[in-house]
Amino acid sequence: MDDTRLHFRAFQDGDEPAVLELFDLEYQRGSRAVEWFWAFRANPVGRTDLLLAFDGDRLVGELGAVPLRMTSGGTGLAATRLQNLVIHPDARGRGVFLESSRRLDEHLRTVGVDLVLGFPNDRSFPAFRGPLGYVHVTDLPTWTLRARDLSAGTDPEVEVRLGPSRDLDDQDAAWLQRHSGNGLATLRDPAYMRWRYHPSSGKSYGFVRALRKGDTVGLAVFKVFDPEASVDLLEWAVPGDPSAGVAMLDALARSVGNRAQALFCMWIQPLRPDREALVAVGFAPTSRTTHLIARGLSDRAPACLADPDAWHLSMGDSDVY
Repeated sequence: MDDTRLHFRAFQDGDEPAVLELFDLEYQRGSRAVEWFWAFRANPVGRTDLLLAFDGDRLVGELGAVPLRMTSGGTGLAATRLQNLVIHPDARGRGVFLESSRRLDEHLRTVGVDLVLGFPNDRSFPAFRGPLGYVHVTDLPTWTLRARDLSAGTDPEVEVRLGPSRDLDDQDAAWLQRHSGNGLATLRDPAYMRWRYHPSSGKSYGFVRALRKGDTVGLAVFKVFDPEASVDLLEWAVPGDPSAGVAMLDALARSVGNRAQALFCMWIQPLRPDREALVAVGFAPTSRTTHLIARGLSDRAPACLADPDAWHLSMGDSDVY
């Protein structure tokens, strides 16, 4: 890098005030301290994956990733998901993005991270695919279903309950992990689920549960976007009971107050075990897609990293929600 005034290093305790000041300058909507601490300091992995850029003593750039535990074929993996990039206006056009990305990779290798994944927007995607050399795994289409296209009747033996995500307990997290499918996936253990859908994230999440004779047969985590009555299904597990899924969708549609217009959105990958059931209900792919990129950083990174069918992802895995 030619700009000798710039220097880079990993985040250290005590950098918080400068980072939050940079965030406030970028977003111009008040402090995001609670959300920032949730993402980078309260994370259950216990690691802070941040690379900082300085012009002299002044912080002018931050590239952050959120630590994750993942699994592939029963093997645990240390991972991180690229989350955000903030560059001070005075430092734009000086190569901060590319150099921060390279330095972050170097730092992550030193702390034992096996792989990096990300969901870049259209503006940053060419850089990740080009000079940064990330693998473009696939573009994930958003699948949608209008509630008005659901069948009118639901199974009377299925009981459906809705509530805020804070009411999910450790048994629910274990149930979701057990029934969320196989492949290269985030480990949805209780610690992750409590953290991921906590109110400190700055988002409001809910859950819907289906029970048959008192036993859970379906569970989902969702977010409603008003006033569009759009419902993102961030986690969805309904193993082998399609009528339970229909009942959950029907209850969700009624809860948003505009059943006719409610629009369900989710990711449905080719090898998802309940794909046929979701298609049968009426979900169909749209032209709206999300880029998935990845890079292995250690010998433990799975060889299937570049195979789109090897991944099991939900909208809850993305920072696009």
